[in-house]
Amino acid sequence: MARETSARDWGFRRLDEQTARSNFALWISDLDRRRWFRRVVAERGGPSARSLDSSPDSLGPLGAWLLASLRAEAHVAAPSPGLLGRLFARRHYRPDAPPWAVAALSPPFDGLSDDGLRLIDEAAWYLTECYRARFPHSRCALDNESSGPTFQEPLVIGPGEVVASPVRMVVEALEPLIRSDASADGWLAELYDAWGARIPEELREPPRGAEWAYQQLSRKEARAYFEHYVETERERLDAFRDLVARLGGPSRGALDLSRDSLQPLGRWMLDAVVDGPRDGEVPLWAQTMPEYQLGRSGDSIRLIDGLATYFAAALHQRHPAWRWEMSTIKLDIDYQVPVLGVLSPVRVMLVGLERGRSADPPDGDWILERFDVWDQSVDAGSTTDADARLAVDDIEVVRTEMPGFDVEIWIPEHVEQLIGPEAFEALEQRFATIPGVRTLMWEDRELLYAKLERGTRVAELRDRIKAILRESQAS
Repeated sequence: MARETSARDWGFRRLDEQTARSNFALWISDLDRRRWFRRVVAERGGPSARSLDSSPDSLGPLGAWLLASLRAEAHVAAPSPGLLGRLFARRHYRPDAPPWAVAALSPPFDGLSDDGLRLIDEAAWYLTECYRARFPHSRCALDNESSGPTFQEPLVIGPGEVVASPVRMVVEALEPLIRSDASADGWLAELYDAWGARIPEELREPPRGAEWAYQQLSRKEARAYFEHYVETERERLDAFRDLVARLGGPSRGALDLSRDSLQPLGRWMLDAVVDGPRDGEVPLWAQTMPEYQLGRSGDSIRLIDGLATYFAAALHQRHPAWRWEMSTIKLDIDYQVPVLGVLSPVRVMLVGLERGRSADPPDGDWILERFDVWDQSVDAGSTTDADARLAVDDIEVVRTEMPGFDVEIWIPEHVEQLIGPEAFEALEQRFATIPGVRTLMWEDRELLYAKLERGTRVAELRDRIKAILRESQAS
């Protein structure tokens, strides 16, 4: 991954591992810090809290105010000319500053108050909020590469290979500006533009995967496709077995929908799927995917589609209570996609196969591992009705009497099992970015409270939360 950054040490490298991890966790998810930032900015004459809405237009006024505020602090606290004056004027320990800035700092940052340094830290997060609002498929991570220039710094990764350290970007941009009196009111907006300009043109829109093909259908067309898809399962399985045999894979007799049949099939698929011209008829989900996302040959695409059919049929054979359904929630990543229970077979096979191929060495058990996860996600012996299965979006969003909040969000315990601990921990951050959510508080493992913007509909909020949960499971 390309990292456009200097090798200068801004203090992160001097943190111990526990402090670095704690700093990162707070940096990405501490709502108290977000509220502090908006409150202090407003109290000191900057943009109002309501105007800091994560839009690009908000960056100009915020950047102009922050620069003027920091210049004023640095000017007032400028060290006196003498040696003793310089020594006593410079603060060597800052208990209320961000962890990366608690040690001795060089000019002009040594003249800033702890709150001034915290404002810089939070401005870097606000810049990240604006960026991720434009590119929601990017993610935050802590740099663990000790040999790299951004070791232990919070990073934003994606889309594509774009990697940035927002705190470093903001600090390095401010360093010469605080020292000068030149007009630079648009500096924060310019950082945002330069950051976004690094995204390849083809990745500036969200990835157009399977969901886009189905979303482009009318409801009548989608329903007709869904019914045809379910009715033709046997024919699609036969076509898949023929194609596998023709390309030198396991025999038709070996593909008996058993768990044992999956391992040799999955291992063979690692080499059978190849790049090439998209010749012949390809399934609907692949028709809207451009070459840079799916450069596979026609036979390879048909293999992936058939493997999804086979995988779903093998699971369905073990769990006959599961039903084929079509999602009708417009915000759902699988809107109008045929799903078995909550399983989107094509998406699971696409992601799983690519991860199996890219592992070093290639993971020959990739499909078996995914089968076991789905197989164990419900107790088949106790499931007598499809509605009794574990669903990732089986949540409740209702009005609450909790002071200061409008709704409570209840998430069942099994959601963490279905989406994984890392994705579960990130839910608070993702829910907080939903349009209409002003404040979010995680009360305990299963309950969150939210304060909403006026006019926000609870039903729409519920649909957006379900969409996030399904996307987390699909990922």
